[in-house]
Amino acid sequence: MPALSVQHLIASGELVELFPDWPDETYPLFITRPSRRLAPAAVEAFLGFCLEICAEQS
Repeated sequence: MPALSVQHLIASGELVELFPDWPDETYPLFITRPSRRLAPAAVEAFLGFCLEICAEQS
């Protein structure tokens, strides 16, 4: 699980790992859009976010 904005919750104990022995699972991510130039800025931002996460995982 990416520790993007939850690191402070983990450190304070507000967020705990429920199944520490459970293996990490990854799934393929597919993004489909009708046209690259018609994508709203929010879609582009989300795609960029996903690409960053994937790059960190590899």
